[in-house]
Order: sequence, then C-alpha cells, then structure tokens
Amino acid sequence: MSSYRITYPFIVRKVKGRKIAYIALKLVNKPGALMKVSQLLAKYNVNILSGIIEAPAEEKEAYWISQIDLTEADVPPEKIFEELKELDVVLGIEHGAKEIGEILLPPFKASITTLGGEAIVERDAWLYELYKALDQYFGVAGLAFMYHLGYRAGYIMGEKWSVNAGVTGKNLLILGFEIFKALNWIKDYELVEFDIEEKRIRFRLYDSFECRPFKGMSKTPRSHYLRGILAGFISYVIGERISLIETRCLSKGDEYCEFVSRKPSIKLL
Repeated sequence: MSSYRITYPFIVRKVKGRKIAYIALKLVNKPGALMKVSQLLAKYNVNILSGIIEAPAEEKEAYWISQIDLTEADVPPEKIFEELKELDVVLGIEHGAKEIGEILLPPFKASITTLGGEAIVERDAWLYELYKALDQYFGVAGLAFMYHLGYRAGYIMGEKWSVNAGVTGKNLLILGFEIFKALNWIKDYELVEFDIEEKRIRFRLYDSFECRPFKGMSKTPRSHYLRGILAGFISYVIGERISLIETRCLSKGDEYCEFVSRKPSIKLL
C-alpha cells in the first residue's frame, strides 16, 4: 500500500516571484461542481495548489478551500473571482492572503474536525521540546503524569469509538490503530498477539509521534503519553485494567516500539 505525504495547506512560506492566494468556495454538493470551478480557473491559466474538499454525502453544501497560483493568470484576479461568483454551483466565495513576514495564511478561519470533534495540528518538534522540559523540570514524575493523562483519554476513546463504529474486542483495537495511522500518530502497526481470555496483548508501532523526535537518542523507552492512551484503550477493549510495558523503542535505536500488556502491580485511582 502506498504512503502519501500531505502538507497542511493553511500555513505556507511565500514563494519568490509567485502570486499565491487562498480561495474558499461554498458549492452545491453535486457531481460536476468542482469541474465547473476548475475549468474556469484553467481557462485563465490559474494553477490549483494544495487544498481541502469538505463534502459530506448527506449535506446539500460543500466547501473547497485551496491555494491558487495567480502568477500566470491571463486576466486580473478580480475578474476571475467575479466569474466564479456567477457560476450556478457557487453559493459563496472568499479569497485573499495574510502575509506576515515570509508566511502566508488564509484571511478566513478554517477549523479542523475528526469524527465530529474539534482537532488540532501539532508538530513533532514542539512535542520534542515539551518532553525535554518534562525531563528537565519534573523527571520521572512528569513522564508518569503524561502516562496517566493518556490512560484516561485512551479509555474514553475506546468507549466512544466502540459506540460510533459499532465494534468491540479485537476489531475495536484494530480500528484504534487505523485511526492513529490516519492521524499520523504512527506510520504502521503490527498486532503480534491478542488473547482476550488471558488478557495478553502484544503489538508493535512503527514511527510513533512520541518517539520520532528522539530516534536513536535515548537509553530508555520514550513512549509515555501514547503508552498511556493505548493502555486505557486496551483496558476498555478487554474489560479489565491493564498496563503496558515497552520492550523495544524507536528512541533507543530499535526498528519499532513494542508493547506487552500486564496487570498493574498496584491499584491506581
């Protein structure tokens, strides 16, 4: 299966000599709507760059938000935007760009949601600095704190995703892994063992967001928040509280992070 690298389109660097703008279109949600818009842009030699299409099957309206390159346009941009407004599939249009230093941002707000809930984007480098600060100021206590925060979040994830998707057991765990892949928390996974009767679970995560910044730099495993999330998630899946031990870790130079379940040695609130 191929892997695709997608750049977040709403924060980009200016390109010297190029006239880049953002455009947000509210469209009629029907076949051919995008074709009419793209044909008009092509007519005036406007290149469509990175963007997002939001068109829920049950909704009558769709949104297309994109960067466009107007550098080689045959006519003034305002003429293009006026003609877009006149298309029978276009219900609304906004356009422009905020220039702050060398960065371009859209002049309108674009929220991100996943499975009906608000979401955020956070770079690996920012998490790297967060964990360095935890190590520096709080030591083992800070990392333990992240684990327990993750545990609670993971348990709630399991509960909600089970209801939303209508799955339980092993299928719920696989759903969790697949969602983590879709969110770029991990690049891939391998479920090595799943014995719900004996409460034995062993799995591998490839290139996890928590360990990527520390690849080959640590003498000890670095998965704390994600390990907590998965421990809470799996606890919901199997109906009994478990903890996870990380036996291999990307940050130690291993190819992947490997986790094995066990019963907690102490009862935790």
